Amino acid sequence: DVYVIFFFFKQKTAYEMLRSLVGSEMCIRDRYQIVVTYGLRIASVGRQLNAVADANLEVALQEAQQRDQERQNKPEKELGPLHGLPLSAKDHVCVKGLRDSYGAAKNLFLGPQQDDSLIIEILRSKGAIPLCKSNIPVCCGGLESGNRIYGDTKNSWDQSRSPGGSSGGEACLVSSRCSVLGIGSDAAGSLRIPAAFSGVYSFMPSHFRNSSYGNFFGQQIVYRFGLRTFGGALGPIGRDVEDLKLIIENLFGEYSKKDFYATRNQFDQTAYEQVASGQKKLKIGVIVNDEFLEASPAVQNVVKEVASELRRQGHEVENFCLLYTSP
Repeated sequence: DVYVIFFFFKQKTAYEMLRSLVGSEMCIRDRYQIVVTYGLRIASVGRQLNAVADANLEVALQEAQQRDQERQNKPEKELGPLHGLPLSAKDHVCVKGLRDSYGAAKNLFLGPQQDDSLIIEILRSKGAIPLCKSNIPVCCGGLESGNRIYGDTKNSWDQSRSPGGSSGGEACLVSSRCSVLGIGSDAAGSLRIPAAFSGVYSFMPSHFRNSSYGNFFGQQIVYRFGLRTFGGALGPIGRDVEDLKLIIENLFGEYSKKDFYATRNQFDQTAYEQVASGQKKLKIGVIVNDEFLEASPAVQNVVKEVASELRRQGHEVENFCLLYTSP
């Protein structure tokens, strides 16, 4: 059953998996079997790539059994929109029962987290099943993902290379099929760089579009010390653009009861459909280089090709430079 399920879902995105779960393609214990399948993948491939930080698959299996029982006893319309979807989260995103090291060994003595961070709480309430935490550099401060606890994360396509950072463990889990969808964070490329290095999809939402409340470090610097200008943001990593949309439409605007900093606006499905169908055109700024760093020729060419394609589709594309001022 494990091998059948893995090959069934191997090429499926998170969006396609959910469609299969609510349809008639799977059996009555499908969520439990999916968690078993991904759990074995995490324990073997994920560990080999040093992409996994902490995990408690026993608890995840219990949650999956509960989701299967809910599927039996409740009508489909009463099930959450992410019902039975397994996912992973970056090390500093707090998950109840799992340790948050933040890449530093001394933090392991703090023990497992007693509560979910707000973003995990919401995802779990909508039916998602957290499986594990992913590896990061110390204090999320690097463009690679490694530390003295879990080792250096390897790129799933070429183990002699890095998956990038600081959400490199998350990108590695998704690209190696150890996780179907992940939650990472970004302030200076920590979602976008690993996505580029690992061949998956991600983006950095605007600051406070998602809540960092309850996360290790995120709670401390933003909510305890009042550093609200810190530009970090939590965001999804997936194998398809629809997977990213699946997560943000279930998160945007959902934080108002516990986090008054987070934006209240819901995901605008109408605007999304208008842009996707070509009815609405966008104004897009493009940066090829800045005054501090020149991008490689390959990266410059790709950015220019994308800009050209966007112009062809009728969008207004303008080149611009960031202006820096001396302190």
